[in-house]
Amino acid sequence: MKALVAGLVMLFIVAGGAAARAQAPQGKAGNEATRIEQSLKALRQGREVEANLAFLRASIDRAADPSAVAQQIGSALFVDGRYALAVDFFAMARARRPDDGSLALLVGRSHALLHQFDPALAALADADRLLPPGPHPIVHQYAAICLMGLQRFDEAESRALRAIEEAKAWNAALPEGRAPLDVVDYELTLANVLHVAVRFDEALALLDQLAARAKEPLDRSKVELLRAKILDSRGDVEAAARAFGVAREATPDRVEPIYEMATFFVRRQRHAEARPLLERVVELDPDHEGAWFNLARLLPRLGDAAGGKAAMARYRTLHDASLAEDAHLTELRRALDARK
Repeated sequence: MKALVAGLVMLFIVAGGAAARAQAPQGKAGNEATRIEQSLKALRQGREVEANLAFLRASIDRAADPSAVAQQIGSALFVDGRYALAVDFFAMARARRPDDGSLALLVGRSHALLHQFDPALAALADADRLLPPGPHPIVHQYAAICLMGLQRFDEAESRALRAIEEAKAWNAALPEGRAPLDVVDYELTLANVLHVAVRFDEALALLDQLAARAKEPLDRSKVELLRAKILDSRGDVEAAARAFGVAREATPDRVEPIYEMATFFVRRQRHAEARPLLERVVELDPDHEGAWFNLARLLPRLGDAAGGKAAMARYRTLHDASLAEDAHLTELRRALDARK
């Protein structure tokens, strides 16, 4: 967030074609950026959604470069997992810069993560066309995810393979000193396509290859988490439980494998095993709606009625905040449409 504020300060003090704005005092710009940070924090907590969205829209209008500010706000929301809000700010930025391939990519990724696959594919096609010539592995990775969601598995597999090839080409041409792309991430997309296409043996064979090469704990965790899901889909419950455990041990403080393992146990009525995992999730992420909801369901079954009631109260607080945010998105989209 500090980087966001610093970037916004520069955007507010850089000239936008008017001399008076070019000479705007840095203190005023810094105050504006700080207020943007505060509004983003409030949105994250579900507080005063309408007022904060109104302030962010007004701050964009006041900026020397409205498109760049809209993009930075969208990026902060994207990193925070607020994809529905992020995509609208990206769209606001893109309306002013329709030929910006990076913005098209951000729009496409946001739609994909919202499972809005058709608009995602359209934006990704724009990104592939507008980005500078060269490999675009992330475009093809997200296209594979969308095509998988649309059950167009042959196309999804082709795009996943292309993403792997282009990630390797990107790394081969990378200047010295630049961090390479993690090719494992792209290979996991292919494994997931095979999983969803019910080609379990092929997916597991690919994961075996990845496990043999995975050096980083995060890569090992991702490989074993997907292995666990495939084994669960295949009905191999105990092997899946072991794989979930390996994924969790590889990255003890990563929420995703802990929560996935917890819900795996919840589905099988193994509540005593699920409870400490869910409690660890809310320790790491106090705003995790799914973990609070599952705790509310299982704690009474373990004899902790008071704990279940408290968990349900926390879940409802978080859920109501999410509903309030969703309700105001309609108003935001109307405002954005009016600007086009």
